[in-house]
Amino acid sequence: MSIQGFYLLPHPPIIVPEVGKGAEEKIKNTRESLNDIAADISMKGPSTIILITPHGPMFQDAIALASEDEINGDLKNFGAPEVKMTIQLSRELTKKII
Repeated sequence: MSIQGFYLLPHPPIIVPEVGKGAEEKIKNTRESLNDIAADISMKGPSTIILITPHGPMFQDAIALASEDEINGDLKNFGAPEVKMTIQLSRELTKKII
């Protein structure tokens, strides 16, 4: 296994149409950049993608790793409770990282 790429993806919540309700056009360049990155990832066809996010537990002196079989969330705090996501995790990879 080798690292095939890495990406930094700052984004405002309005990028999701159900949240932006038309305002996502203000960030057209961001959306196009994310589509370019998605195409690059698809072309590389990685078997695993590691996500590092500031949207989870944070500590000053440690890194939190999710060790569940899956994680899920929604955008209800942004007025779009119908937008939901579930992601399968690899406990085996998490153990290797630890």
